[in-house]
Amino acid sequence: MALSVDQHPCMKAVVRDAVLGGIETWKQMQVDLLALQWHGLAFGFYADPEGMDSAGTAEESFIAGTYWLTKLQDWTQNYTGEVYQAMVTLEGQEEFSSTAGPIRLHHQDEHGSFVTYEFLRRKVFKQWAIDKGLLRGLLRHVWQPSLDEPMAIGDFGAGGGHYSKWLNETGLVEAFAFDGTHQAAELTDGLVQEVNLVQELTLF
Repeated sequence: MALSVDQHPCMKAVVRDAVLGGIETWKQMQVDLLALQWHGLAFGFYADPEGMDSAGTAEESFIAGTYWLTKLQDWTQNYTGEVYQAMVTLEGQEEFSSTAGPIRLHHQDEHGSFVTYEFLRRKVFKQWAIDKGLLRGLLRHVWQPSLDEPMAIGDFGAGGGHYSKWLNETGLVEAFAFDGTHQAAELTDGLVQEVNLVQELTLF
């Protein structure tokens, strides 16, 4: 799966987006299911995983279980529909290519940036690391920003943008995050801007 996502001739962007969107929703549904099951184990009845109060009646337990199954049915229909539509779109764009590109590390594209699925995996499973000790050291000993006016800093290869977010929360610097991953801006709700770091660019 990892290699097929990484090799563009194997899985085009329009299909990858549909698959990754389905995976993200499925992961949240599994979290809801585990919450439902743990509530049943602890208290003897199912409860709505979204936090609605329950009196513990058999009817409410049945409704909570049915609610998750309904979401599963909706997810299945939406996912299959989106993948089918992606395949139709792809068929209209170009013929499938049998030419395979060079094998790369499964999480990198041809320029060394994270591929979209690796970016999304780290977001979904909260695996972005941040070295706050390093940032404190940079603020104190290297940048030494003035209290009168924030210092502007560019974070290139920012990943999920957590370093820039932390720096901005200090109020001492104004950090801007950039990354070469496809759809970086969309995946971070605008926190990180997508730029091709191997090409000449003008930021502002």
